[in-house]
Amino acid sequence: MTIEPINWQGDLHDDCSAFWSGLLLRAEEMERGLWWWAVSNAATGELIADSLRSDIRATTGAKARAAAEVAARLWCEERKRSRTNPSFRDVIALVEAAFADVRRDEDCTLHQAQLADQSMSREIPHEEWDAEKLRDPETDWRDVPGASIDECSAALSHATPQSWLFYLPAYMRRALELWDVDTLESDLRNSVIFHLTQDSKDMGLAAYVLERFIQMNRQQEAAVVAFLEYFRDVADEWHSRCASEALASYWALPPEKRERSLIIIP
Repeated sequence: MTIEPINWQGDLHDDCSAFWSGLLLRAEEMERGLWWWAVSNAATGELIADSLRSDIRATTGAKARAAAEVAARLWCEERKRSRTNPSFRDVIALVEAAFADVRRDEDCTLHQAQLADQSMSREIPHEEWDAEKLRDPETDWRDVPGASIDECSAALSHATPQSWLFYLPAYMRRALELWDVDTLESDLRNSVIFHLTQDSKDMGLAAYVLERFIQMNRQQEAAVVAFLEYFRDVADEWHSRCASEALASYWALPPEKRERSLIIIP
């Protein structure tokens, strides 16, 4: 796995910040020759480390940024070693157990959902639609091959709610299998995380997404949280940030607040 560099933004001589591996790093000159630095969880705002609780005195911006970077890297390494941080196999096991009994939608299978992506540009004949279903003999999502997931990159966007719920765990499992591949080789991880993110800025899209989210029971929700936390904690900077945003947008909220996070007016 490639270690992402920490890229600072802002005025390096006064007040600057960096987002890295789900963490927010900050450094600011409080008075001449005295700098404050801090590291916090970007999704929750929880403070992890700062200069007020450290013996390290930063007299320059470079020293403050270095202190924050060391604290951030140490925290990430400790979290990776923690027994509470599951391996990707543990997360796959959670997903498989949580979604074991989900039934597929016989009116919208994987390749049919992928074909629906073309419906904006052309009319799909019934014969072609029916032929795509024949490519999906699996009635248990655990039997869906990774190759089928790889070639159906648009399916989750066009699946019916029930079809989405049936194939989502197959996509999650495949994303975990590919968690450290180069993005140029596969962008499946980003796609799956995107489909687990609530976009409250667009009410139409938010309603569309919420209709799928609220199908899940508590065990399935817990499996999704474990999936997103895994990417937040061990993935590269980009996927870590996306997973943090997905958690903050819906999954990290209390259950009662999730369902009230969107008001649908008939």
